[in-house]
Amino acid sequence: MLDRIEAQPACNVNKEYDDRRHFVIKQYEHGQDQYDRLIPWGAGGALLLSIGALEKIIPHPRPSTMWVLAAGWGCLFLALACSIAGHYTSAQAYLADQQAMDLAQQGDLSNDERALHRRLTRKLGALNAWTQIANGAAMFGLLGGVLLLILFAFANLG
Repeated sequence: MLDRIEAQPACNVNKEYDDRRHFVIKQYEHGQDQYDRLIPWGAGGALLLSIGALEKIIPHPRPSTMWVLAAGWGCLFLALACSIAGHYTSAQAYLADQQAMDLAQQGDLSNDERALHRRLTRKLGALNAWTQIANGAAMFGLLGGVLLLILFAFANLG
C-alpha cells in the first residue's frame, strides 16, 4: 500500500486528502446540526409529553415521587437553557474568529491591532470551551431528565 501511494503523483494524494477532508467536515457539520436540533426538540417534547401524561395517565401521583418529577423537569429545562447558551456562545466564537482573521489579513498590524487580535483569539478559545461545556450539560440534562421521568412514571404506574 505504501509503495502505491509513493508511486502516485503528489497532486493525486493531495486531491484524495482534500476530498476526504471535505467529506469529514461535511459529516461533522451534519452531525452537529442534528445534535443542535435533537436537544431542544427532545427536551421540549419530553416536557410536553410528561405534562400530558401527568394529566391523563397519572392524575394522582404519589406525593413521595413528586421530587423525581420536579428533578426531571429541572433537568429538561437545564437542557433547553444550555442548548440556547451553547448556540449563543458558538455564534459569538464564530464572530470573534472572523474578526481575528480579518485583522490578521491586514498585514503589518499596529500594537493596538496586535493586542486586539490576541484578545479576540483568547476570547475565541474561551467561547469554544463554554460551547463545549454547554453542549455537554445539555446532553446530560436531556438524558437525566428523560431517565427521571421514566422513573417517575414507573413508580406511579406500578
